[in-house]
Amino acid sequence: MYRTDLPDKWSEPYPAPPPATATAGGAPTGRGGREAPRRLRGRCAEYGLLTGIADEAAAGRGRCALLEGGAGSGKTALIAAVMAAARERGLRVGRVTADHPGDPALPAALGLSAATGLALARDPVARPGDPLRRLTDRLAADRPGRPVLLVVDDLQWAAPDTVAALRELASRRLPAALLLARRSGAGEQPADRLFTVLADDGALRCTLPPLAEEAVAQLLADELGRPPSAGLLALGSAARGVPGRVLALARALRESGTPGTDRDPVRAPAAPWPRPVRRLVLEWLSGLSEGCRSLLDVAAVAGRSFSLSELTMVFRLSALDLLPVVQEAVAAGVLEGTGRDLRFAQEPVWRCLRDEIPLPVRSALLRDLGRALMGGGEYQAAAERLADAVRVGEARAVADLDRAAREVLKVAPHRAVDLVSGALAPAAGTPEHSRLQVITALGLAAQGRLARAADTARRALADQCDPGAVADLRYTLASVDLMTADPSPGSAAVADRAAPAWPGLSVRHGSGLAALWARCAYRPGDLADADHRAEALRVAGEPEAAAAGGLLRAVARWHDGLAIEALTELRSVQEEAGQHPATGYFWDARPQLATMLVQLRELDEAAAVIDELAKEIERADLPGWSPLVLAPRALLALAGGALDEAGAHADAVLDSAEGARVGGAVLLALSVRAEVALRLGDQDRLPGYVQQLRTLTRTVGCDAAVGPGLLTLLRIAEAGGGPAAVPRELAALGPDREATLRVVSLAGPAVPAWLARAARSARDQELAERVVDCARQAAERNPGLGALAEAAAHAAALLHGAAPQLCRAAAGHRDPWARAQAEEDLGLLLARPAHGGREVPREDRAAAARHLQEALAGYQEAGSAPDTARVRSVLRQLGVRRRHWTYADRPATGWESLTTTEQTVADLVATGLTNREAARRMFLSPHTVNHHLRQIFRKLGISSRVELARMRRDG
Repeated sequence: MYRTDLPDKWSEPYPAPPPATATAGGAPTGRGGREAPRRLRGRCAEYGLLTGIADEAAAGRGRCALLEGGAGSGKTALIAAVMAAARERGLRVGRVTADHPGDPALPAALGLSAATGLALARDPVARPGDPLRRLTDRLAADRPGRPVLLVVDDLQWAAPDTVAALRELASRRLPAALLLARRSGAGEQPADRLFTVLADDGALRCTLPPLAEEAVAQLLADELGRPPSAGLLALGSAARGVPGRVLALARALRESGTPGTDRDPVRAPAAPWPRPVRRLVLEWLSGLSEGCRSLLDVAAVAGRSFSLSELTMVFRLSALDLLPVVQEAVAAGVLEGTGRDLRFAQEPVWRCLRDEIPLPVRSALLRDLGRALMGGGEYQAAAERLADAVRVGEARAVADLDRAAREVLKVAPHRAVDLVSGALAPAAGTPEHSRLQVITALGLAAQGRLARAADTARRALADQCDPGAVADLRYTLASVDLMTADPSPGSAAVADRAAPAWPGLSVRHGSGLAALWARCAYRPGDLADADHRAEALRVAGEPEAAAAGGLLRAVARWHDGLAIEALTELRSVQEEAGQHPATGYFWDARPQLATMLVQLRELDEAAAVIDELAKEIERADLPGWSPLVLAPRALLALAGGALDEAGAHADAVLDSAEGARVGGAVLLALSVRAEVALRLGDQDRLPGYVQQLRTLTRTVGCDAAVGPGLLTLLRIAEAGGGPAAVPRELAALGPDREATLRVVSLAGPAVPAWLARAARSARDQELAERVVDCARQAAERNPGLGALAEAAAHAAALLHGAAPQLCRAAAGHRDPWARAQAEEDLGLLLARPAHGGREVPREDRAAAARHLQEALAGYQEAGSAPDTARVRSVLRQLGVRRRHWTYADRPATGWESLTTTEQTVADLVATGLTNREAARRMFLSPHTVNHHLRQIFRKLGISSRVELARMRRDG
C-alpha cells in the first residue's frame, strides 16, 4: 500500500498548502486557486483532482494517482499542466516514460545530489525496472530539499519488470506524489494488474471521458476565435468528444480557409465539407478493417439510415457473414442501431464518407442498391435509393423509379408522392418524366387532395406527354371530376357501364372509371338498373369496382325504402374491403353507413363508425379524406341539437382547400349548414345555399346525403314561401314524386309528419296522404327500426287528428325535434274547439298548454329558434306567460352569452393551448375549435388570443 504514515526522517511537514478554490463558473481550479489552462476545456475536474495530490505531497502526505485516457484525450496536456502547477507550489517535478525509465536528468529534477545522479547513471542496468528501484532507494535515503512529484507516463509500453518496480515504489513510505499515466484502448497491458491493485489500495483513479458538447464548443471557439455555428458543432460531433480530434478539426478548417461558422449543414445539407476536413474525419476511421470500410462506403451511399438487408443484397452475403464487420463499426462508434435499421452515429461522418465517393460512382451505386432492393420486394427502400440516384444525375434510374414508386403507391400514396416529387425536375426530358407525373397525380388523389391531383394531371396533359401516360392522366382527371360530382367534358366521355376506349388505360383504371360513372349516373327510384350496374362492376373483378357495386346496391335500396337491406349491404362491403389507404377512401362504406344511421337516429352506432374511420385516416396520415368524417359528424351533432358544433364541422368541409371535396360530403355539409341557419332564423344566408344544393342533389346521385339535401331544399322553400311552397318545390325536384318522397322520408323521424303538416296547410290532401302512406310502407318494410315506426305513427295521427295516437307518438320519439313536433301537434289539436264549437274546454286548454310547453322545451333542446318563437306565440294566445322562454334570452355579448362549449374552449385557449391541443382535450377537430373561437371573439368583441387570456384573468 502507498503509505501516508512516515518514518522519523520524513516527519517534518512542509508548509500547509492553500485551500482549494473554484472559478466563478463553478469549475475546479486546483488547490492553488489558479484556473486550469484554456486548452484543458472540459478537464477542469480532472485537473483539480490531480493537482490535489501535489498539495498533499507539499503537506508531507504521499499520494498515488492513476491517469488513463485514449489517444487524443488530452492526457499529455493535462500532465504538463499538473506538472506546471506542482512547480508553482514549490515541488520538485520529474517525468519519465515507462519505456525509458533511466533518464539521467531525472535525479537532478527531483533535487537529488549531482553525485547521486552520476552514481545512478554509472550503475549497470540488468533489468528494465532497475533505474526506478535505485531511484526509490535514493529518494528514501537522501531527503530532497522540497517535496517531490514523480510522473511515469506511457505505461502501456512498460515491461513487466518496470511494472513490478513501480509497484515497489508505490508501496514505499515516501512523502512524494506519484502520477502513473497510460493510454487506454491499446489492448491487454502488463500495467492492467498494477492499476487494479493500486486502486484497491486507495490510489486515486482518474479516467478521461469524452468532452461534453459545451466543452467542445468552448474548445472550438478558443481555436477559431469566434463561437462555432450549429453546423460546425454538428461537424464537431464527429470528433466524439476527443480533444485532440477537435483541435485537429479546427486546424483543418483554418487551413481550408472556411472556418465553418457560416457553413451550416442544417441550412445547406448538400454542400460538402472542405477536402481537408473530410480527409481528417476519414483518418479517424483508419483503424478499421478493409472489409468494414467497404461496408461503410456502400452504406454511406445508401443514406444515413439503412437496413442490413439491402447490404446483404448488394454484397450477396448473408447477415451472418456481415455480422463481424457490422459489430466492428458499432464498437468503433461509427454505426448504431435505431429500431429495425442501422444508422451512422454522427451525421458528419456519414457525409464525409459519402462525399468522398465520386458522383458517377455514387449514382451508379444508388441505382444498383435500388434495383437490388426492388428484386427483394422492398419497394419503398428501393424507391428511396432510386430517387436519390435520379437527383444526383443518374437518368437510367428513372424507369426503375417509376416501377418501384408504383408499388409504393399501392400501400403508401403519400410516401410515393414525396419520393417522386423530388425526382421530377431532374427527370425532365426523359421519356419517363410523364410517368412520374402520373404517380404524383394518382398519389395525390389517393390522399384525398383532389384539387391538386387534377391540377397536376392538367399540367402534365398540357405538356408534351408520353403517350403511355395520357390514359392514366385522363383517368385521374375524370376520376376527380366524378368524385366531386362536377363532371367535365373529360369525364363525360366515359361510356356508360363500360370503360372508355382510351388507348393504354389499364383494366383496373377502366373499371374504376366505370364505377365512378355508374355511381354518378344512378338516379333514385330505379332499383333494377342499379342492380344491373352493380353486377357489371362485380364481374370486372377489381376491388374498387366490387366495392363500388356494393355501395351502389346499398344506396339504391336505401332510396327505395329498404333501410335494413341497405345497412346489411354496407356492413358487408366494409367487412370485405378492410383498410385501403392506398386507393383512398372514396369507396369506403363507413361515411354512407354513418349517414344512414344518423337519419335513423341510431346515434351511438353512428358515432362509433365515425370515430373508427377518423382514427384509421389519422393512422394512415391521410388528412385529405377528413371531410368524409366531418360531414357525417356534422349531421350527428345536428341530430343532437349541438348547432355550434354541427356548423363548425360543416364549415370545415366547405372551407377545406386541401381536403377531398367529395360531392356527397359537400352536399351533406351544405345541408347541415343550411339547417343550422334555418333553426337559428338566419334567413339571409339561405338563398346562397339553394343553387348549390339543387346542383349537387342532381349530380351526386348515389349517396345517402341526397335525402338530407332534398329535405333542406323543401325546408328553405317553406321558410321563404310558407307551407304552400313545399308542394311546388317537391314537384320541381324531379318528375318521380314517389321516389323523391321515399328518399326524403328517411331523412329523419320528424320528416314525414313535417311534410304531412305542410301539405295539409297547403290544402294538398292528396300529398299529405301519400306522405303518410310512404312512411307506413317504410315502417312495414323495415321491422325493428324504431325511428321509422315512430315517424309513421306520428304522421298518421297528425293526418287523422287522433289525439291518443299523437300522445303515443310524442312519448315514443327519441329525437328532440320530432318529439317537440308531436307535442306541438297534440297541443294544437287540443286547443281547437271540438266539432265546430267556439269555446275550448278548460281541461283541454290546460292539456294543450302543457303539451305546448313540452314542445317548447324540445325545440329549445333542438336549437330551433323559429319553432320556439311560433310555440311561444301560441302559448301567449292561450294566456300562458313565462319569464324565461328560451335559451335565446341569453345575452348577445359578454361572458354570459357564451355556450357551455364556447366557455370550455375559451378556458383552454386562455391558458395558452393551441387550437389543436384544445381540440385534443375536448375530442373535437381543430376546425371545430376554430369555429368556436371565432364565435367567442365576436361575442366578446375581441380579436386576439392575448385579449382573451387577459379578459379571463381579469375576470
